[in-house]
Amino acid sequence: MKHSNKRPEVTLACRLLLLWMSSLQAAPFAAMAGASNTDADLEIVRGRVIEYVLRSSVDEAGVERMLTTIAPDGSWPSIDYEDLSRTGFQHAEHLGNMLSMARAYRKPGHRFTGNQDLKRAIHSALDFWIEHDFRCENWWWNDMGTPCTSSTCC
Repeated sequence: MKHSNKRPEVTLACRLLLLWMSSLQAAPFAAMAGASNTDADLEIVRGRVIEYVLRSSVDEAGVERMLTTIAPDGSWPSIDYEDLSRTGFQHAEHLGNMLSMARAYRKPGHRFTGNQDLKRAIHSALDFWIEHDFRCENWWWNDMGTPCTSSTCC
């Protein structure tokens, strides 16, 4: 499997960024901005992002398939992780799977809400992504698609 980056500092930086984005702790930024409403403003943005992500329905059969086919290392056997070309970047499917599973875990009203096996699979898929730090030959995935989808998963 090709990896463009295995530097530990990049992995740590990615994990820290994703942790921060998932909690959106605004206190340090309130002091820097000098605004007392920063916490409330960030909470409004966070709430709107969550609301937007949860608007989509949960494909229970699809999530079940993702959950049963994910490998112990957090990859899916149907995805060609070797192909980093502009047109063959199947890694988008990995990101899409993570987003679908995260939505299913968080959205109320179905059998996957709060499911601990699903939570472990999400973490495994995210760890796999961070460990390999995939880079596509197409700039859009590196600068737009991947950051947007992965941050939405958090």
